[in-house]
Amino acid sequence: MEFKDLKCSPAMTQRFTEAGWFNPLSLLYHYPTRYDEVNPLPFSTWNKGDRIAIEGEIIPPVKTVRIRQALQVSKFLFQCADDIFQITIYNRPWISNIKTRLTIFGKYDGDRKITATQYNTQSLNEQTGIHPVYALRKEVSQKDIALVIERIFARFDQVDIPDIPSVYRNAYRLLPMKQALRMIHRPVDFNEVTMASRTLKYEELLRFTVRLELLRDEQIGQNFGKSKVFDRRAIHAWSTHLPFILTLSQQEVVDEILNDLQSSKRMYRLLQGDVGSGKTVVAALAMYASVLSHHQAALLVPTEILAQQHLSTLRTYLPPSIRIEALYAALSASHKRDILTRLAKGEIDIIVGTHALIQTDVKFKN
Repeated sequence: MEFKDLKCSPAMTQRFTEAGWFNPLSLLYHYPTRYDEVNPLPFSTWNKGDRIAIEGEIIPPVKTVRIRQALQVSKFLFQCADDIFQITIYNRPWISNIKTRLTIFGKYDGDRKITATQYNTQSLNEQTGIHPVYALRKEVSQKDIALVIERIFARFDQVDIPDIPSVYRNAYRLLPMKQALRMIHRPVDFNEVTMASRTLKYEELLRFTVRLELLRDEQIGQNFGKSKVFDRRAIHAWSTHLPFILTLSQQEVVDEILNDLQSSKRMYRLLQGDVGSGKTVVAALAMYASVLSHHQAALLVPTEILAQQHLSTLRTYLPPSIRIEALYAALSASHKRDILTRLAKGEIDIIVGTHALIQTDVKFKN
């Protein structure tokens, strides 16, 4: 579908393309930022500061005063069905030329005075309901977006919209995408906005996740790492010497990481868990596997205190034969030189440290 298919003028088409909307269907995914509700209430219920909408006719004359170069104020009386109101509107001097009935939107200032924010020549009854308000780009107006979306929905049956797979839609009680898009742009009530938002948020997250997974698979397929050779039995045997028994989740994650280490593909992994859930011991066993394969390992931490704590923890978790040290800024120069020399010679198996680990003078043997 192209803009010309919706009978958009060349000027309007140019406005949309310059704003980054190259086809009309992209506007369906430009969701409203908020909604204005037009719900005419009787004058007896108005309170000062309320947003109101009224329909009627201008009672001449319209008095316009220029306050300064970029500010003009027009004032006039407005005849509604049962009342007359005093209207103030800014920078609309041409309103004096309108002789037809108007619908005016604005704020009630009390004493039958209204500050108008906008107006149109549509009947108020035709505008009752919820109206989307969109973020604007370049020279595209709210009216432009509303017009194109209205024309899309006029032929929506002919539009092909990719849907969420039914297995996910049923599991999470989501709407079909066509229904969700219609409800987000043309809601009957705010309950429909909530229902549509829930589906569209899920759909956006699903698209992002699938795209990320495809990119990850592509990168992993192209990026070959070093497969590490070690005896899993030694790792599982040592885990019985830990001061606690690993949970099923920890055992599962350790096995997944060991699979990654033994494969020829580079590992991309985020280990997620609450504070105290046992992430450090999982990292310790992964580093132990690396050491068993005659490689060194590094554990990067954000603070010196954590570096000292993790040094002590790893020495508790791992066999005494594993040589573990910590590197951070507070160490003396001679101590740092000693650690760097031993690290480069392969005399340190695991190094814990802060950003000091990623300096140019830090060299590993393997």
